[in-house]
Amino acid sequence: MSDCFVQLSSLNKLTIYGPQPSRGRAALCSFNVEGLHATDISTLLDQEGKLVSVEHMSAGLLLAVP
Repeated sequence: MSDCFVQLSSLNKLTIYGPQPSRGRAALCSFNVEGLHATDISTLLDQEGKLVSVEHMSAGLLLAVP
């Protein structure tokens, strides 16, 4: 996971959400690329064989938990 975090954090206009890998991060990574739609990013990653989930409902449900 730390390799993924390092590679993603080096990209311009990309924001990673959550703690760094050394601080108990799960084996997932939430991120946003400024100016690009999430479905466009997921299509490109899917074509590279990367498993991704693009669902705003997932984040909404997590934010609703007290």
